[in-house]
Amino acid sequence: MIKRLEDLPAGVIGFETGGTLSAEDYRDVLLPALTGAAEAGEVRCVIVVPEFHGMTGGALWQDLRTG
Repeated sequence: MIKRLEDLPAGVIGFETGGTLSAEDYRDVLLPALTGAAEAGEVRCVIVVPEFHGMTGGALWQDLRTG
């Protein structure tokens, strides 16, 4: 799961992960936010990972495609 963080300073996007990451997490949450931030200029991003249980194959593929 990837959840978008709110109440961050201007120009910063943030996310918190939990459990197992899936391709849908990348497609539906991460990529739209990164695309929007990139269109607005410089991207500053923070990712909070309190615990990690792995990634599905689809999530790994999306991660590799995202760079």
